[in-house]
Amino acid sequence: MNKAIKLKTMNDAIRIAIEKGGYDDTLESDAYRKIIYAQDPYFWQALGKALGWKDKMLYRLTDSMYERKLSRKEMSEAEIHAHQYFDLVLTGGDTEKFWKELIK
Repeated sequence: MNKAIKLKTMNDAIRIAIEKGGYDDTLESDAYRKIIYAQDPYFWQALGKALGWKDKMLYRLTDSMYERKLSRKEMSEAEIHAHQYFDLVLTGGDTEKFWKELIK
């Protein structure tokens, strides 16, 4: 993981994904950009590339909403962080803290 890169906000994450991860920035509005980019898997992949996240698949225990059992699901590090972010958004969590702590 690239410890030299500092993230404090989603704008920092967007800038890093564009500058160092090769993500294509085509949107004008900052507010619209945050909504659209957070939903784009290529944004998370580019951010992961810029931050040196592992491409290999990791395992995470998940609870299926249809079956009350835990199962393993293969996910990349970018997918895991994206899920963590959306968990915070959906539960009203502190997304600013998420960006600050993302690369610690």
